Amino acid sequence: MEMLTFCRAEGLDAYLVPDDNALLRKIIVLPGYRDLSEKSSSEIKALEAKIKQVGKKWKGNKPGNKDFDDAYPALFK
Repeated sequence: MEMLTFCRAEGLDAYLVPDDNALLRKIIVLPGYRDLSEKSSSEIKALEAKIKQVGKKWKGNKPGNKDFDDAYPALFK
């Protein structure tokens, strides 16, 4: 929850997708996209850049934190 709170405080519209297995929990950031053609839109590219920026801040916030370098846009189904 600490990462979720941090992301929201940094301006990301972030939500937790719960799972009984902690390793399978995800944090998603909206808006997403519904069509593959939207993946390369300026809005999604800007969101990806913002996520990377917040990730760098998160990494510098506490030893052991990741920088969200493994974040990727996923198609909303």
